[in-house]
Amino acid sequence: MSPYNIGEIFTLDPDAVRCPHERFARARDEEPVAWVEEIGAYVLSRYEDVVQILRHPELFSSSVAVGSVSMKLAGELAADDERFRDALTRVASNLAPALLNADPPLHNRQRSLVSRAFTQRRANEAEPAIRAIATELADGFVDLGDVELISEFAVPLPLSVIADRLDVPRSDLPRFKRWSDAFTLAIGNHGLSREELREMILSQAEFLDYFDDLVEQRRPAVGDDLVTVIANSSTSGGDELSRPEVLSMLMQFLVAGNETTTNLIGSAMRILAESPHLVRQLRSQEGLIAPFVEEVLRLESPVQGPYRRAVEDSTVGGCRIPAGSKLWLAFSSCNRDDRAFPEPNTLDIHREDPQPHLAFGFGGHYCLGAALARTEARVALEVLLDRFEEIRLQDTDSTQWHASYMLRGHSELKLSFRRAQLRG
Repeated sequence: MSPYNIGEIFTLDPDAVRCPHERFARARDEEPVAWVEEIGAYVLSRYEDVVQILRHPELFSSSVAVGSVSMKLAGELAADDERFRDALTRVASNLAPALLNADPPLHNRQRSLVSRAFTQRRANEAEPAIRAIATELADGFVDLGDVELISEFAVPLPLSVIADRLDVPRSDLPRFKRWSDAFTLAIGNHGLSREELREMILSQAEFLDYFDDLVEQRRPAVGDDLVTVIANSSTSGGDELSRPEVLSMLMQFLVAGNETTTNLIGSAMRILAESPHLVRQLRSQEGLIAPFVEEVLRLESPVQGPYRRAVEDSTVGGCRIPAGSKLWLAFSSCNRDDRAFPEPNTLDIHREDPQPHLAFGFGGHYCLGAALARTEARVALEVLLDRFEEIRLQDTDSTQWHASYMLRGHSELKLSFRRAQLRG
């Protein structure tokens, strides 16, 4: 029997954070719907069961999609810290359920109002600007022979892209990154300290101050930047988004627009550093980069899974789920389920599967930014592979992982490389 324990994933055991896949494989085979005390939720690890839940938002609510922080700890801080208490009140009164944590019909209404800002056409239009940013970043270290890729490339690329889409100055990127880090700290990590929780809430309040002013300036206004489009979205009947809905969406777009793409780029480059044959293959056949990105998404899902809450008593995978129960949907496990994907642990850029991977979700909550993320990752790899060959990890300690069971990616990735002759 495998020695792995699925609970180690949720207590952030370092080995489980680095490689949760064997633990998920055991769960799929032995207990595909498992109660996990560490997070107070049922963990679902098979593709078929998770898709069943995603098909039925009326039975499984998204209101708890990213989990929650300790209300006891928040209460203790609020009692002792006036600044924290004021920030917490501001956050609670100025954010509303939106997109990621909204259910139909509210979710459908919100999505219909903003979806035009996230089309494949818009992603295609952004490609020249994305390539220019990636080129500038890569040329900054191309002659050095080594780089810490996350801080020097994988973070600033998507952050710059989202800043441009929001039409805000790139000089504000450091605080955007600080806010994003604070927002994601509690996602998939239930061990926040008092100071970490305090920083998260204060950062959210700072974010609200910044974007509340920006929305005020651009409402009403005409423009195609993301803030203006969302702030002025309305139906033919005059239905508009409320200010808390707008701010909640912008918070989600800031975090999702950079964090997950950063993780995707980092995972792709780590895989290439471990697979010299793939570097040679992708450099010689650039058209294979897009399917390579899809395999990285499947094998190293940047979002390992969201939460859902059972609205009523139900049965999933033969297991009775009581009303009110929390469920965690293990996308990263589903994407390696051999019941859905032949040779699931093999990176196959020629894969032809009847099933879509779940890295961007499924159904009504399919990620709005999927087209942009795919474009950013493809362009990033095209630019890097055009300039670098013989890519390798600097040493055995070259990679550090985020302390999260929900967000999978590198906090640090040290690479060495040989500069290649530019093609064309």
